[in-house]
Amino acid sequence: MIKFKADCAGVIYDINYVDKNNPQIVDGGEVFNGRVDYEKTNIFVDESLSEDVKKKVILHELIHAYLAEVDPEQNIEAKVKIFTTIFFDLIRHNTEIMEYIAECRLEQNE
Repeated sequence: MIKFKADCAGVIYDINYVDKNNPQIVDGGEVFNGRVDYEKTNIFVDESLSEDVKKKVILHELIHAYLAEVDPEQNIEAKVKIFTTIFFDLIRHNTEIMEYIAECRLEQNE
């Protein structure tokens, strides 16, 4: 189920909540909280996570997507510039998702 659409450096990613056993978040028997499918521009998030953890996973996977789109070579010297671009564009182009993440209440043991 598509929950959000995110603009990552001009590439639109669908953010989907999926069952924790969905092959999109399972790799080699290991289950992840979220994964990015760069070719199909999808982000998958385990729907069974708490709302606050889902928000953190969405942000984490969006950063992966941005890095892949902005700097596929992952140039270490350019990290500060890349993250500045990422967060500025992420906030500016994805207001609904940023508002959703901003509602996050810090959970204990984080």
